[in-house]
Amino acid sequence: MSLRLVFEEYVGLMREAGELDMFVPQLLSAMDHQIVFKPQTGIRQYGVDIVSRGPTEDGRTALHIWVLKCGDIDRDVWGVGRQSIRHSLEEIADVYLRSHVLPEDKALPKIVWVLTNGDLKQELTLEVSSYLEKWSARDPIETGVVNGSRLASWAEKFLLNEFALPEAYQSLFRKALATVETPEVSYEHGRTLIKQLLDHAILDTGSGRAKQKRLLTGLRTCLMVNGVIRLWARDAGNLEAAFLLSEYSVLATWSFLCKYEYLENAAAAEAFQLLMVHYVSTAEWYHSKLEPYYLTQSALASVYSDHTLVVERVFDEIGRLGALATAFRLMEAAHESFRENARGLAAMLAALIESHSISGSPCFDRQSTDVSLGLLGLLAGERYDEAERWLLTLVDRLGFAKQLKKFAPISSDSFEDLVAVRYGHEEATEFQATSTVLLTMGLWCSILTAGGWRMLTERVVPLFAGTTLNAWSPDQDYDAALGDETALKSSGFTEAFLSLPATYEELENMLGTSLPEVPGIDAFQFSKYGMEWIGLLASRHWRAQLPNRLVVLLAKRFLLDRQTSGGPDSGTLQAGVPDR
Repeated sequence: MSLRLVFEEYVGLMREAGELDMFVPQLLSAMDHQIVFKPQTGIRQYGVDIVSRGPTEDGRTALHIWVLKCGDIDRDVWGVGRQSIRHSLEEIADVYLRSHVLPEDKALPKIVWVLTNGDLKQELTLEVSSYLEKWSARDPIETGVVNGSRLASWAEKFLLNEFALPEAYQSLFRKALATVETPEVSYEHGRTLIKQLLDHAILDTGSGRAKQKRLLTGLRTCLMVNGVIRLWARDAGNLEAAFLLSEYSVLATWSFLCKYEYLENAAAAEAFQLLMVHYVSTAEWYHSKLEPYYLTQSALASVYSDHTLVVERVFDEIGRLGALATAFRLMEAAHESFRENARGLAAMLAALIESHSISGSPCFDRQSTDVSLGLLGLLAGERYDEAERWLLTLVDRLGFAKQLKKFAPISSDSFEDLVAVRYGHEEATEFQATSTVLLTMGLWCSILTAGGWRMLTERVVPLFAGTTLNAWSPDQDYDAALGDETALKSSGFTEAFLSLPATYEELENMLGTSLPEVPGIDAFQFSKYGMEWIGLLASRHWRAQLPNRLVVLLAKRFLLDRQTSGGPDSGTLQAGVPDR
């Protein structure tokens, strides 16, 4: 598979809003352009989509004015209506060049580019070239046309050149693309590639400028790889590999920036912002595609042949929806629409729980993470009654499942062990000696419902006599471990409890009393930057335990907001805020 052909297809698949208009500024930055102006919703642009200050092919510095169009340029796109290219060029000549050029740019030579990710139709070639020649003659201004082939050539040269993507990495990239219809395989190739790109982004020797260039090249290449894989996956009709890779890329890049102390590097923070935007938009695509399954009664059961497979997928989706809804709510200070995004995702989540009754019975103990994320997501989207109702169902079903023995959640992560317990001759008690689900439900009952607490302590807890309850807390290396499954699961502190205390006040005090060596949540970088959702995302992605203190902090923040007219104090959000 030729990388050149990959990029031609990649740019050809882009839509104008949210894709082509985001990709071009990234490409121009890699071409040593400074972005003067880029698209902004609701602001009149007088024909201009992007303005950049940068080099020309003959080495001059010029002001580049870009008019973007998606798809092939035919006669309608060229000359019909107020959205046509010809109308945009007239506005640029009559208004933009006369009154909107910055004083420091007035003396620079100017080039107006018509850029498309498609082609200029052959029957228009003479008309367009004649028009541009006459247009340029009115003022000493150059013009040019960039089609999809030239755009792909620039992307290959400046974004994914041999410096950014050596031959060994290109092989991984091709494998990830070729296997997008087998998400687990594509994801593994993509994850290995992202890790290697980040490792390659550090230059041990050389000038500060060289180190900065290597860093930004690595981060931009990570974004480009994600973008290509997402469009390939969308074209193939299976977005899961792209969704998982976007999650991993955010986590790995965050850990990378923390480890090498690049959080205060403005250019690196901007690259991380773009990865965040990519993650949330990919996740929204993914959930939009699955929304009919969330809304339709037992729809996921029609896809999977066994209820154990159905319950695993349902809880996966609950965790994914909950993590994203919570992320949007925590980022609401960045954009007024984010709270509405959280509400929309919480509505999907509530529908999934309602349409799939199996959502009341987790089969793995590790699904306590999905339970907490689901409840947080419902609170983030202001679905308070649905959160309490689902929690009561979970508590009630947990007791019933324990009475049936083999249907209680097992502590093993192995699907084979689950099958052996439920369909074979393995003793269920061997896999139920420890529990995080019970402690998680106790924690949530203490937050949401006194009635649920009574049901749990009076009817359910006695059935778990002899079961050890455990809670996990992160250590000081948590930020740097979020992008590495092995590092995350081997870090931190585990606290074991023989039983739940008699009252929920005692439980909260017990979990709130940290060991001396356990850092508070506010000690971590993601908390300082108002991005606590990154810790949630890591637990979901790696199927690891959540820090209970983080869960309590966010749940109380959302519940407090229910009682007040103002929004929750979600921190400064100074780094990595998606600019949408």
